[in-house]
Amino acid sequence: LRYIYFPDNLAKLAKPAPVIVWANGGCSRNDQDWVPLYERWAKAGYVVLTVSTPDAKPRTREVFESYRNMPPPKFVPRSGPPLAPGQLEGGANDAVDFQSTAIDWVAKTQQSDSKFRGRLDPSRIAAAGNSCGGIASLHLAAKDPRVKAVYILSGSVNPVGTPESNAQVLSTVMVPTIWIVGGPEDIARPNAESDFKLMPAKTPVVLIRRDSFDHPQMTYEPEIRRDAGEIGVAWFDAILRNDTAATRLLGTKGCKTCNRAHWRIETRNFEPRR
Repeated sequence: LRYIYFPDNLAKLAKPAPVIVWANGGCSRNDQDWVPLYERWAKAGYVVLTVSTPDAKPRTREVFESYRNMPPPKFVPRSGPPLAPGQLEGGANDAVDFQSTAIDWVAKTQQSDSKFRGRLDPSRIAAAGNSCGGIASLHLAAKDPRVKAVYILSGSVNPVGTPESNAQVLSTVMVPTIWIVGGPEDIARPNAESDFKLMPAKTPVVLIRRDSFDHPQMTYEPEIRRDAGEIGVAWFDAILRNDTAATRLLGTKGCKTCNRAHWRIETRNFEPRR
C-alpha cells in the first residue's frame, strides 16, 4: 500500500504543500522505521508519500493508492561483472518505480475530485530515501525532471557500481543533493563521499558526516532520527521554499537541535540565493 503523511492543517495552508516521495532502506515494503521522519516533515508543512505493508495508521496518514502485487524485493550484493550505467536490480528498481508513480499520482490529484486537489504542489517535489532508498532517489533524479531536490540518509548512487558507471549516472543529476552519513564505520560513507566528488561541478551539494554510528544506527538510533528529521526540514525549506535562513543554518550547524561537535558539514555551490 502507498501511504500519505500530511499536515494537520493541510486544507488551511496558504499555498499547496511541497511533496517528498520516500523510498525505504533495504528496499523494504514496510515504512515503520522512518515514521518519525515523515511525521516531523508533515509537521513542517510537507506531504510525504511512502510505501508500506498494512498496519495501524497514524492520525495524519491515509492509504492513497493500492500498490501493485509484486514479489518481495531483494537486494543482494553482486559478485559478478559491474552493472551498466543506470542499471539497477530487484528492489531498487521497484523503489524507483514507486517514487515515479507517486509523482504521477500527485499530478493526477490536480484533475480529480480527491480531497488533495489543489493541496499538493507538483512543481516542488523531493526524492528522499535511506540506504537502498538513496540509490533509488539518485537514479530517479538522474532521469526525472520533476524531482527538484534529493535527500539521502546513509546511502549512495550505487554501492556495487564502478566509479565510472556511478559518475555517468551522477553526471545527469542537476538538482541540489544532500547526503547524511555516519562515522567511518558506516558502510555507506565512502560511497557517499565519492558521490559528492563526482557530482556535476555546478550542482549544489551538501555532505554531512557524523563522527560515529554505523549503517544500522543511522536508521534506528533515536538521536539520528531526530537530527536527520531536523536536517531534512532545513534542507527542504532551503531548496523547496528558497528559505535563506534555512540555507545558512544547514551550511553552518546542520539543524537547530544538532550538536555541531558530532557533525562535519561540507558544501559546494550551496549558498543563500540573493
